[in-house]
Amino acid sequence: MESSNTKEKIMSAAIMLFSDNGYDKVSMRDIAAEVGIKAASIYNHFPSKEDILKSIYKFYADEYQLAFPKRNEALRQIENEPIHDVLKKLNYYWPSNLQDKMSRIIIIAGQRMCLDKDSEDFVRDNFLKPQAEIWAPLLRKAIKLRKIEPIDIDTFIRLVMYYSLSVSGLNRTVMKINNEEWNSGLNMLFSLLKPIK
Repeated sequence: MESSNTKEKIMSAAIMLFSDNGYDKVSMRDIAAEVGIKAASIYNHFPSKEDILKSIYKFYADEYQLAFPKRNEALRQIENEPIHDVLKKLNYYWPSNLQDKMSRIIIIAGQRMCLDKDSEDFVRDNFLKPQAEIWAPLLRKAIKLRKIEPIDIDTFIRLVMYYSLSVSGLNRTVMKINNEEWNSGLNMLFSLLKPIK
């Protein structure tokens, strides 16, 4: 149990240090000092800094699967509910106890995605792809059911993704976005989806 607790502390410290200082500027010694353990002890939990990063990405992926909606549920809802109501249920704002940590992980991956394949794969597989897998079929179905006017689906999805990435960055500044502001921004994007009258 102690080992697992220390491992979590190491990951939490690494998330904070990587997002604040940049992955390349943080050493295993820095992480150990932040946790309050001897530098050599960190290797009992992670063989390398790269392994810490991979564990951080896995943590995000696991939490994402638990926290966010499944495509089939949203596709069922679109048949009987207005599209804007269904979209509002696709809440991509993390619970308050995870928001800072998850925003930091996105920032780390965003900084690294042009530098290493693991980070590029992480952003694609855990940020871009899951959103597209929900949004694209949902919008196609809404258009087919004549709930909204036709729209360039790929462009709309990119706008939602860019907004999500931007909020992750803002949440690390004094311009932090709260849940109400997040929803306001999403509602502005949703206004691009014009109902058929």
